[in-house]
Amino acid sequence: MKRTAVLSIVIVSVVLFIIWGMSFQHKEQRIVLQQEVTVVDIKDEQKILGTLAANTMIWLDDVQQCDEEWCTVIWGDMTAKFEMTEQVVIEKVKEREEIASQEATETIQIARDTIVHNAQQPIGTIVANQTFPAISFTDEVAIIQLANGLGEVALSDTMTTTATQLSEAIEVTKDTTIYQFDQYERRYAIGTLYAGEAFEVIETMRYYYVIQFGNGEAYVPREHTQPATQHMVEALYLKSEATGSIMANEPLTVHTSMATNAPVLAVLEPEMRYVSVGQWQEWAIVRIGGRVGYVQADTTHEDGIPVLHYEHIIPSKDVDTFPATHTVTTLEQFIEQMTYLATEGYMTVSKDNVLDYIDGSYVLPRKAVLVTFDGGLLSAKEYAYPVLQERGFQAVQHIIASRLDRAEGEQSFSLTEEQFMTLKDINMTKDVFDMEAQTFNLVGVAEEKSIFVQLPIEIVKDDLRQLVNELGTVTSFAYPHGQTSEQVVKALQEYGFLMAFTREARDIVVGDNAMLLPRYSITTEITFDMFKEIVAPQQ
Repeated sequence: MKRTAVLSIVIVSVVLFIIWGMSFQHKEQRIVLQQEVTVVDIKDEQKILGTLAANTMIWLDDVQQCDEEWCTVIWGDMTAKFEMTEQVVIEKVKEREEIASQEATETIQIARDTIVHNAQQPIGTIVANQTFPAISFTDEVAIIQLANGLGEVALSDTMTTTATQLSEAIEVTKDTTIYQFDQYERRYAIGTLYAGEAFEVIETMRYYYVIQFGNGEAYVPREHTQPATQHMVEALYLKSEATGSIMANEPLTVHTSMATNAPVLAVLEPEMRYVSVGQWQEWAIVRIGGRVGYVQADTTHEDGIPVLHYEHIIPSKDVDTFPATHTVTTLEQFIEQMTYLATEGYMTVSKDNVLDYIDGSYVLPRKAVLVTFDGGLLSAKEYAYPVLQERGFQAVQHIIASRLDRAEGEQSFSLTEEQFMTLKDINMTKDVFDMEAQTFNLVGVAEEKSIFVQLPIEIVKDDLRQLVNELGTVTSFAYPHGQTSEQVVKALQEYGFLMAFTREARDIVVGDNAMLLPRYSITTEITFDMFKEIVAPQQ
């Protein structure tokens, strides 16, 4: 009897053990990411494809598996991998969560680095220049499948191409030069349209057709064109275009598609800054006359516009004794710098040119600078004005308006006191200086910080009100001591300012915030070699 009981217990134990083992074998496995992981190409570990966020999980299956070194996952329409670490934990669970099978409806192209969200929480990132199957769309997002779940990608970070018909179009019958006009209404060539290609017209003038060029316009002479009807072309859809600047030392060939043997749409002039609306792999994307064009990115480089900031210009022999409360550049330095710009073929651009360049509507030459002065100091009229005038240069003069009436009429310059220009002085120099603004009177400093950003915003707004009343229509502002705040920016915009300058030392580039523009402060500490490096275009 005892033997039978013991045998029964053994048999039951064995059966339970087998059942437990079988259930263990059929448990599902998943990866729990306790920290963010970097996803790389399955064959090239140096090629980063994106990331998967911490506190998310991945179900393992026939494709998604881990070994001691790497975990392989599905990434778009291919496989990728990330490194196996202590923070990548494999769990076993009784059953897999049911996930509805969803098929992709079309493929999207990721045009720039993007964050993937699920229920407003980031679950990963995707590096630009990849394609992903999209399951569905809303007005704002595409739904895609990452290894750790469904996520949303902003359509503003994607691009799609479709066929479209040009509405009012012309066909170029002969290779034709296109132009823009500078602030003096002088035309200059920006490229050549190729014969046989059609372009959409946005305005018809007596001698020109006006077509889209980047975010701006270009002028096509009418003599070598004819009407084009029923012309189908490729259209590129970028919900939010990532404008940037491209430039090359050689002419830039624009192709109709992303292939070096594709037909040529246009050729752009060398040493000019052109606007690209995005990039796909090794191609920069441009828009010309309703058409999409592609330029090999390895033939271009990005470049910006330097803005030079001056205050006092004083002869070197008088610098140590001159009672300056503003920064100083010696007259000898200034002459050497401006002579260099003139000799090297630089163009001084207007503030409006820079504003148009930022939003991608104006093509600027390779050698272009904006010259600015702050303070409305009489030394600028005495010493800088004739140097600029002799070389045909222009500059912006940011005035402290409360100082305009410290004297009357035209003044005689003195090296024994700090003087400020009057309205008459300003009018006498307006062929060179474009009068703009630098506060009415809030120029002080407290504890090494501009009072302009420390005082209550109501006081700042009152200063701006007096400033505008005194100077009239002004659109450019120089922050006192280069300092600003979010409240100050909003106040400036309320009073009609379109652009404002800090003292961040870098070039202005396409897409910059026009209310936070950088400048290089040129003082006695800037050597000639340093100056040449500041203004030198990238190679």
